Amino acid sequence: MTTAATASPTEIAPGTLIRRTWRVPRENGSALIAPAWEELSSIIPHNQQRFAAASAIDVQGKSLSTLRQQAQDEALQTAIEYTTSVLQLPPPPGSMNGPLIVGGHQPELFHTGVWAKNFAVARLAQHTSGVPLQLIVDQDTLNSTSIKIPVGTRDTPALTSIDFDGPHLRSPWEEAAIADADIFKSVGRRVTEGLASWGYRPLIADVWLTAVQQARCTGRLVDAFTAVRAATERRWGAGTLELPMSRWWTQPAPLWFMAHLLAHHRRLAGIYNSVVREYRIANRVRSRAHPVPDLAQQDDWFEAPFWIWQAGDPRRDRLFVRQVGAELQLRDSRRTVGALPLDESRSATDAVAVLQQWTQQGWRLRTRALTTTWAARMLLADVFIHGLGGAKYDEMTDALIGRFWGCLPPEFATVSATIHLPLGEPFPETMKTVGARRHDLSDALHNPERHWDGAWPDAVLSLVAEKQRWLATTNSMDPSLTTRQRRAENHRRDQRLREIRRQLGQLAEPVLRRLHGELDIAMARLAANRVLQRREFSWVLYPEAELRAMIDKLFPMK
Repeated sequence: MTTAATASPTEIAPGTLIRRTWRVPRENGSALIAPAWEELSSIIPHNQQRFAAASAIDVQGKSLSTLRQQAQDEALQTAIEYTTSVLQLPPPPGSMNGPLIVGGHQPELFHTGVWAKNFAVARLAQHTSGVPLQLIVDQDTLNSTSIKIPVGTRDTPALTSIDFDGPHLRSPWEEAAIADADIFKSVGRRVTEGLASWGYRPLIADVWLTAVQQARCTGRLVDAFTAVRAATERRWGAGTLELPMSRWWTQPAPLWFMAHLLAHHRRLAGIYNSVVREYRIANRVRSRAHPVPDLAQQDDWFEAPFWIWQAGDPRRDRLFVRQVGAELQLRDSRRTVGALPLDESRSATDAVAVLQQWTQQGWRLRTRALTTTWAARMLLADVFIHGLGGAKYDEMTDALIGRFWGCLPPEFATVSATIHLPLGEPFPETMKTVGARRHDLSDALHNPERHWDGAWPDAVLSLVAEKQRWLATTNSMDPSLTTRQRRAENHRRDQRLREIRRQLGQLAEPVLRRLHGELDIAMARLAANRVLQRREFSWVLYPEAELRAMIDKLFPMK
């Protein structure tokens, strides 16, 4: 069942796919905050009521409330250890006993629209005496080792890429060691020099040393990028605890959750695929690979919504499982990994012990997109703050939770923002402007006299007058003429009109050149605007004062 996002939450049955329509904020300094900032804290008591109603759900012999408390305790302990010992940052001020305000993203140099979520997490925690937690989704793939910056001038801006590291194999972030320390060390200087023509000093010039120092300590991209971001947020009064998912997935509670989903793999696969297909229909998505592929079945093996790989061979692979007696066998696309002592009715205690052994042996079992936020929202967060992409994906996660566990999913917030680099004012041209210029040019090829500047020359006046006379003959032809005579007269008229249009076109060459030029200018300015108004530039490219003022305005401190 699919419904729109206009119904009251009390009217929505568990498992309903709620279609939401989010609009990207386009204006400089604008933001999407849903619910509104002053109402966002109200999600917490709503969610606590839903968790209370779902507290007795059985998760392989543990109640959901028990597993959730354990997961929160383990997450906080692991996050404090990582934040203080690895990043060497103090934990955020305040109690560690309040509601857990959670956000998360891949550990990349993301754009300010994503970064806005972090400030929303930290400052909502300040307003609610909560605990701010950032999940570092490092099981996702490192797709690029460069950062895009603008070059050129306001009239002719362009994008170029600056490497922040040497080449990497396509692998998860958690496996990515820094390949070239010299390239990494010089990023701040090279980006600053690349932006020099725009006349401002980017943040990276002043903060990159933190990333370099962290890189010397651990040699990992995840830690270096997290350190420079987290240190900057703290300096701006918005610190959070940092938790790499790779570290959390070594703890018993999330492994218990994983075992539960694996034990019920047949039912999960059916629900998962039905939700994904329903989403495609509701959102008119034709590709079977988007937003996520269906889970496959190969004989008696069922694909589970998890990734698997092994240290030293960091290629993420699909995970397949099958039940054989009291054992749950696991394999990837190439080999059998092993078996868990687990079925639908059995406690996950022994299975968790085996999963922890596999972790020590270098095996990595990680959630995929939908099960990542399922775990984060149901096991950790009192309120989870999504960006636009995550909010759209969680139409499916909500339905998955409702159909698999039969409960209403916790509500989440959605935050994104658009902040432009100081590259100059955008041009007034839009797609509508370009369309109008194209229409004028097309019309001028047939009716150049409509687009003449000033008075028509005598030659044009004469041809236009003749053209009007010929067009008038269309409805005033002598009715006594035979069909052959009508055809001959129409042929003569059409030939003469074509000749008049050719002659007008020759006389109107300056008009056509002008219209071509106006179209070229409009298209060039529209292309320039795509750079000037680009919202995907990394946060490290912005001037500190302007960016900080914008963030403080959107998410005021307590």
